Amino acid sequence: LHVRSRRQRQMCIRDRDIADEMYENDDPDYALYIRRLGEFYLRNNEVELAYQYVYPAFNIIQNVYGDEKIIYAWYAETMSSILNELDDYAQAVNLLEKAADIYLKQVGEGEDYRDAQYSLGELFAQLGQYEKSIEALEKSRNSVIKEFGRYSLAYTDDTKKIAFTHLLADKDEAALSELKTVINLYDSMGVERSYYASPYNNMAWALFDLDSLDKAKEHYQMALSLIHISEPTRLGMIS
Repeated sequence: LHVRSRRQRQMCIRDRDIADEMYENDDPDYALYIRRLGEFYLRNNEVELAYQYVYPAFNIIQNVYGDEKIIYAWYAETMSSILNELDDYAQAVNLLEKAADIYLKQVGEGEDYRDAQYSLGELFAQLGQYEKSIEALEKSRNSVIKEFGRYSLAYTDDTKKIAFTHLLADKDEAALSELKTVINLYDSMGVERSYYASPYNNMAWALFDLDSLDKAKEHYQMALSLIHISEPTRLGMIS
């Protein structure tokens, strides 16, 4: 087993041994153990090995519970992550959409629903389907508004992601509008200066594309002055 640490390796071996001892056809407990193994491999970028464990776990859960319960959605999300890495994008999207629908029906627009829509937004952007990406990200952001309001890092994170997707779609004015919203919210919230690096950088990108070269240079310089300070958001990126 090639996992990240000795402790994880020991846990992986332990879970496999327990799973082998308790194996029965369509046993949900067995599915849980082999799913854990698959997730270890996925985190270690051993995607094909992850698939070998998660796929049968997913099938067991589907056979036992059907495809309308929360537990199915959890496994579907993991399966979607693996299929995305294996370039089976159509099925990855299908499973994520089903998971999001289940979360919405079963528990409403909470964290699980939000995360599924956010992941869909990323996947659609990866496929170049930018309108669908923004639609999914806006669903995530609307969920954030209901739970945390606009004056929250969760809201600004989603807004930055939407702006970045607009940039990918060459919709520079729309991107600037979203990024200005982020800057204004940061000012109101009094966040650390390191948070400004990402929106400044992306504003520079949009301004450059709009031939506003002096302003683009100014924003690039502001971003560079802050880029050495890490920004602890879920985006984890500058570009």
